[in-house]
Amino acid sequence: MTVDVVDTTMGATTALAAGIAEQADVRRPKPERALRPLLVFLDAATLFGGWFTAVFVAHRWPTPLWAGASSLTVAACATVAGIATAALSRLYRARVCSVRTVEVGLLVRVTVVSAVVAGLVGSSVGVGWSTDFFIVSMIWLFMLLNVERGMFAYWVRSSRGRGRFARPIVIVGANDEGRELYHLLATEPELGYQVVGVIGDPADAAVDWPAPWLGDGASAVDALRANGVTGCVMAVSAFTMVERTALLNDLLDNDIHVQVSSGIARVDHHRLRAVPLGREPAFYLERNDPSPWQRIIKRMLDLSIVIACAPVMLLVVSVAAIAIKLDSRGSIIYRQTRIGRGGRPFTMYKLRTMVTAADQQLAELAQQNERTDGPLFKLESDPRVTRVGRLLRATSIDELPQLWCVLVGTMSLVGPRPPLAEEVAHFDTELRTRFDVTPGITGLWQVEARDNPSFRVYRRYDLFYVENWSVRLDFAILIRTFESVVTRAFVGLRRGGDAEEPTDVVAAATGEL
Repeated sequence: MTVDVVDTTMGATTALAAGIAEQADVRRPKPERALRPLLVFLDAATLFGGWFTAVFVAHRWPTPLWAGASSLTVAACATVAGIATAALSRLYRARVCSVRTVEVGLLVRVTVVSAVVAGLVGSSVGVGWSTDFFIVSMIWLFMLLNVERGMFAYWVRSSRGRGRFARPIVIVGANDEGRELYHLLATEPELGYQVVGVIGDPADAAVDWPAPWLGDGASAVDALRANGVTGCVMAVSAFTMVERTALLNDLLDNDIHVQVSSGIARVDHHRLRAVPLGREPAFYLERNDPSPWQRIIKRMLDLSIVIACAPVMLLVVSVAAIAIKLDSRGSIIYRQTRIGRGGRPFTMYKLRTMVTAADQQLAELAQQNERTDGPLFKLESDPRVTRVGRLLRATSIDELPQLWCVLVGTMSLVGPRPPLAEEVAHFDTELRTRFDVTPGITGLWQVEARDNPSFRVYRRYDLFYVENWSVRLDFAILIRTFESVVTRAFVGLRRGGDAEEPTDVVAAATGEL
């Protein structure tokens, strides 16, 4: 009876999904066609501007005209070499540059190749390259490329969060794994996918499936074509091996882009090794068991960065403290008890960014919570934030006092954000494993999905970090944090300091975020 009901509604759901796909095609161009030329232009502008500035400013020339001509020559050649290297490294493919750790590694290659060409061309036109200047120039270019790519990624993710540049796809497989794939893509629109419908067993699809059913595996190609969709994500566990093999061959023979799930969750792709079994595809899963040396390196990294940055940070905090005092009444430093590693409480510090009577206004704002689920609280334009507070938040300067927590060891530079005791009451047993690591000032959730309103996403990234922690991952997060701070500061200052800042509802209740 259930199957009959699904069969009778197939035409309606297919038409509905077709309408969604048609609207998507009308509203926005295909993502790669629209974004790739823009990214190439931005890379070229960054390479050219960086090398031109480095060569022109760093050397003394006989005449400004000669300096300009030589700088143009070096910058043009280095730019062509860098763009060619990026293209050959597939840095303009969404499946490559969407993985930030992979992208950063390839940007190192682009930087080195462009620097070698710049050095050779510079020497031929009479530029006196010193070793120190050459190294500094490479670091300069690498930082510029990462900031440029970070700002581009922030803009793309923000646009996708508003429904732009999304690629319509179909979930192939209507079982529990298919549902998880749907929720992953639906709660993280910044990934760039719009689920049009599901293909699979009609009995599974009939049980409260959140997307329209488009047909079973036998009619997959026809359903995709009818809805104007050229890509799909397959849940491997939804089909037997024989069914899966036949379906994959059918999809590929009809030029459908297929992404196959691994069937496992919260495992870093670096832990998976392609190790065929009798020429059949299989993965070897490495155990993530960081050695004591990695923990020592992490601690040394925390201390070295904090100590090296201490003079500048003290100056910035001093200026911010004066601004806070002049702007509003109240204390400069806000203290709050948080839960750290092993479930032990500690005191966390921030620069005050809200008015002193903020807790009295919470009841009026509770109904405006933009978080869709869980204990977190988010309000993009919180009226309790002071004028100076908005600037401090936009630039993340309000977080600087937490460097003291890093120095004494209650926090790390990288790790899950420390929750409040009241917040922990809402955590299940699995989420409490986040206390196995030291909490951090920045983390994977902050750089990947800070503006996402779903607690489900917050939970997923925290658990992913706990289960896949390594020094390499910390380095990648620190690089992303630098890009994110620069990007958000730029965006926040343009908005007059109204950078989005997710917080927790309990912290809001105490009068400070």
